[in-house]
Formats: sequence, structure tokens, C-alpha cells
Amino acid sequence: MLVHAMAAMSRGGSLDPWQYETAEIGPYDCIIKVQACGLCHSDIHVIDGFYNPTYPVVPGHAALYH
Repeated sequence: MLVHAMAAMSRGGSLDPWQYETAEIGPYDCIIKVQACGLCHSDIHVIDGFYNPTYPVVPGHAALYH
């Protein structure tokens, strides 16, 4: 499944549009369409390289979905 997201491509980078493929949806999985996302301070730390993220990294917490 193709996912559209905003990702930091490198440490301290800006968030840019990014697409990636996920594994096939299984019988115990569900699809959630995220309409809005907020960033908290810990997400900024992740973008800046704390917690040793693997780039590209998609930070954020889902706020609204259906």
C-alpha cells in the first residue's frame, strides 16, 4: 500500500513530501486515514537526531482520523 507522508530526510532537515510502500494489509490489520497531525517537542528531537532515528523519519502524532 502506498503511504503519503511528510518526512525529514536527514538530521535537522525540513519536512518534505515523501511516499513509501508498506507491507500488504493482513486479516488482523486496519487502514486509518489520517487527516491532521500535530508535532510535539519530542518529534522535533527526533528530527534533530535524538533517539537515533533512521532517516527518512516521519514524525508526528495522529490527531484526527476516520
